[in-house]
Amino acid sequence: MTEVQTEEIVENKRRLTTSSPAGRTRRFIRCLRFEIAKTRRRALPWLGILAAALAVFSVPAFSDLPLDAGESWTELAEMVRRGFEISSLLLVILGASCVNCERQSSALRAYLLRPVARSEIVAAKAATLFLFALILIGTVLTIAWLVTKFRFGFGPVLVEIEGLDPVLKFDLESMRAMALKLQLVATLPLFFFAALGLLVSTLIDSEATAVTLAILSRMFFGFLAEAFPDSETLMGLRAIEIGYERCAETARGIETQVQDIEALGFTHPELLYPLFGFALFLGVSKLTFCTRELNP
Repeated sequence: MTEVQTEEIVENKRRLTTSSPAGRTRRFIRCLRFEIAKTRRRALPWLGILAAALAVFSVPAFSDLPLDAGESWTELAEMVRRGFEISSLLLVILGASCVNCERQSSALRAYLLRPVARSEIVAAKAATLFLFALILIGTVLTIAWLVTKFRFGFGPVLVEIEGLDPVLKFDLESMRAMALKLQLVATLPLFFFAALGLLVSTLIDSEATAVTLAILSRMFFGFLAEAFPDSETLMGLRAIEIGYERCAETARGIETQVQDIEALGFTHPELLYPLFGFALFLGVSKLTFCTRELNP
């Protein structure tokens, strides 16, 4: 770094420490627009959206079950599970490459010559990543619900008893509310793994190494959650799989899961621990990005 560039960075830091909250907000918005524009130019996000959509479509495409309107809730849960699993892998890869790619190309060094704080840069990168997560979630849920509606239709859950009329277990509104609640809870692992990828990207300069480590970390957390299925700490990481299982059992008229679904709230371990991990990864990412020196 030249002496002139060093003096520019020092002067920019002086301006940042004396700027108003409105000025910081404007800088963050500019950074966010810049990060969104960069993400739109990359091929990976668009390929990821396509992969998630294909994962959802693959369920009805290869299904030969003659489902009725009540049994279609199981098909819906399976489509959402496939789409969210692909989305979580994509988000951890995208997060693991959002900082170090600029370190390798020296773009980050040029970025810091502008009057912008490091905390604002990493906040904009995180916000862009989470906006993309929302796009993936919206894509998966929209396709899954529309395909289920037009192919099978939605209906109440009825249990057939030999010699008797079908017994109503769950009406349409109850099933819709429970399915939607389970699917919203299942989005938390996506944000958790996106933040994990961002943390890895701030720690490791090599993009290839960071992506590999992020994928292995994703697999490791998944293995832990499967190995200890009764652990409240890890249960939230299985929210995608648990949501499918609960919805499938409820669609068969099994009432044992209803109480667990109703108990889901922000203080429930299935939500609390992923949110805590999400906040922890974000905090450590910000600290690492703001304190690490750039390699010459």
